[in-house]
Amino acid sequence: MDFSNEMTETALKLNSAFNFSPEARRKLLKELGTSLWAKPAEIWAEVAGLSYASAGKLKEETSSFDAVKELERVRLMGARVLFDGEKDYPETLKSLPHAPLAIYVLGEIHEANSLAIVGTRCPTPYGRRMASRFSREGVSSGLTIVSGLARGIDTEAHRAAVENKGKTWAVLGSGLLNLYPAENKKLSDQIIENGGCLMSEFPLESKPWPACFPMRNRIISGLSWGVLVVEGKEKSGSLITARIAAEQGRSVFAVPGPVDSPLSEAPHLLISQGAKLVTRFDDVLEEMPPSCFKEETQVSERSLFASDIPRALSLSKRKILQFIGSQALGFEEIGLGCGLDFSTLSSDLFELEMDGLIISEPGQRYAIKKRN
Repeated sequence: MDFSNEMTETALKLNSAFNFSPEARRKLLKELGTSLWAKPAEIWAEVAGLSYASAGKLKEETSSFDAVKELERVRLMGARVLFDGEKDYPETLKSLPHAPLAIYVLGEIHEANSLAIVGTRCPTPYGRRMASRFSREGVSSGLTIVSGLARGIDTEAHRAAVENKGKTWAVLGSGLLNLYPAENKKLSDQIIENGGCLMSEFPLESKPWPACFPMRNRIISGLSWGVLVVEGKEKSGSLITARIAAEQGRSVFAVPGPVDSPLSEAPHLLISQGAKLVTRFDDVLEEMPPSCFKEETQVSERSLFASDIPRALSLSKRKILQFIGSQALGFEEIGLGCGLDFSTLSSDLFELEMDGLIISEPGQRYAIKKRN
């Protein structure tokens, strides 16, 4: 779709009425384009499949939205709006039946192998540890972590990604100028500084209405190839996200918890329904589609042939083997080259040596163990 200035303003006006289905608004944009406002409500109703009353309300609501002012404010805050049909609009969202007509983005968004981590807003210390652990191991494996910036598990997942120099995307249930919860302002700044982004389908000043959060959940799962649930009660938002993920064809994972904890209800229910039980990050990596290994299995002058690397290894270990190649390298050089934190690198190097794949040399240097 050709987004001229007038078409952009029309699309943004329609996007502002998020209480109407994206499909109805998309039909109006596609069929009527910029001539939309000159058409009577009867035509709107016919094209969008709405009742006359609903069509009239939609027309009134969208026509009063000041798209020119909104676009200027977006520009001034350094954000941008991506419309469905434009090349920069995320590919993972394009195929969704309820894809947002537009999304506001503050920061950098790029095509990436991403994993959503979601859960309760009131986690136990165990839940916080698990969210932090799997987020840390996710970014160490080259994944982008997606979550909703809410209190609890979402916050732990975003924070661990940032602290480990990884990228993370926060999908808001409010507008970019109405950050919720407010105490995560510093964290949101760190997300952007670290190469991630905040995104929302809602107008800049939209409040965090309860109905907005289930809507944003479909974007969290839609952006990700899998959703990992860490703690939640039987009736929780994380279950909604998991259900939507399954409907979208995404993988669903769940971290088990103590059987006597109410916050184990959601993950245990998901496991009983077929979600993959996760106790280590390799449980997640095993379900990754082949495309997630594309970059790591490229053969370079200094890497092993992809066929020489055991497929069962975690992504971080595969990175190490490919980076070391045929020469001995120092500990810090390997860590910087592979983008791995100290603890993950130490653990991986130890296990690779125990498996007979590498040897250690004086001065904390490592080399591929030559085959006989």
